[in-house]
Amino acid sequence: MSLTNRVVQRLLLPLAMSTALCVAMPSAAAPVYRTTDAAGNTVFTDRPKQGAEKIEVREVQTYSTPAPKSAPAGADSTSPQAEKPPGAPVRYKVIRIASPRDSASLRSNDGTVLVGVQLDPPLQDGHKLNVLLDGSIRVSNTLNTAVSIPNVTRGAHTVQAIVVDEKGARFGSSQPVSFHLQRQSVARAN
Repeated sequence: MSLTNRVVQRLLLPLAMSTALCVAMPSAAAPVYRTTDAAGNTVFTDRPKQGAEKIEVREVQTYSTPAPKSAPAGADSTSPQAEKPPGAPVRYKVIRIASPRDSASLRSNDGTVLVGVQLDPPLQDGHKLNVLLDGSIRVSNTLNTAVSIPNVTRGAHTVQAIVVDEKGARFGSSQPVSFHLQRQSVARAN
């Protein structure tokens, strides 16, 4: 058997069989037959030929999504099923500094500190984050929950995140997280 025939049998034959089965699947009532042609290739068809073997095609497994349940009257407005009317204020269940961890000791010789903010629900339309370092806004009106603060001096610092809207109204804030930044000493020569 030549290399070309082996490639055809190993690559194209399974593809042809899969395609034939997929074409035959939508028509559940149509029977499928397997035969071998003069060249020895397996052929799948919906037309019976002498010596063809009838193949039982199993029904395709499907899944239908159940309809969503509506919230009962008086349900908590923070439940996922409850619909919020347009313009209703959003309540963030979680606003926290995910990194750095509280009381962490970081090393960054160039003074860059990466801050990660965790929100639940995610940042809503029209809302942005302000990230404060030691009580002063260092990153303002960002949509990113992972930001870097450059040129942080060595020593102890606090970082906090505040969710605001376009007008600057606060929708919540994280608890301050303290960390210690270590940088290479300027006094020491390399």
